[in-house]
Amino acid sequence: MTDQTKKGAPDCGLYLILPQDWTSPDFLKYLRDIFRAINASPFEKNAHVIELRLDESPKTKDGLEIVHAMAALTKSQGVVFVVSNDVALANAVGADGVMLNNIDDVENARTILGDDAIIGLRCGLSRRMASAALDAGADYVSFYDGARGHIDPAIIHWWQLKTDNPCLVEANITANDCAFYVDAGVDFIDSSHYVWSHPDGVMQGIVNMMDAINETLHGRIRQYH
Repeated sequence: MTDQTKKGAPDCGLYLILPQDWTSPDFLKYLRDIFRAINASPFEKNAHVIELRLDESPKTKDGLEIVHAMAALTKSQGVVFVVSNDVALANAVGADGVMLNNIDDVENARTILGDDAIIGLRCGLSRRMASAALDAGADYVSFYDGARGHIDPAIIHWWQLKTDNPCLVEANITANDCAFYVDAGVDFIDSSHYVWSHPDGVMQGIVNMMDAINETLHGRIRQYH
């Protein structure tokens, strides 16, 4: 039965890049814990993304089946599942889309995955690349600064004025950093480092990040551990 007290979707979503131990037997349990935390939110719909980043495609049938199961579980919870930089794998497991590193791959990804696929492009801090991604048909972009970590909100402001397409910020962002990016107008916050390394477990990490985003949207600031 649908919870009639829940409405809408969060204005800013979590973006989780899966850790390298995703092949462990217990990993699907961690995913289920994450989804339990997400679905306990006051929103009717989710606005979150999970990304699988691999050094290479799975070489075994078992590996491919694990990825397929993760994609199916994620999508069943209303969370978007994308594969990093591997269009063929995304197509094989029924992912929602891909996150690409090379703008030249956007057209090929669209051809293979179709018009409904979600295609992102990592742009660093390059406004030129982000503009080109928009022209090439990418659905969202990622901004990150490998040298300093945190991202100048000016590039987020620029993107929001340019387009309605969402943007992601990638860094080692904690719950206490969320207000900085939410106030800048970002659509997705990389929550990977904080969630996977939280001393009280992944569920608490998810809860803290979502609470920090919602508190900011309601004009309140608090400190998290």
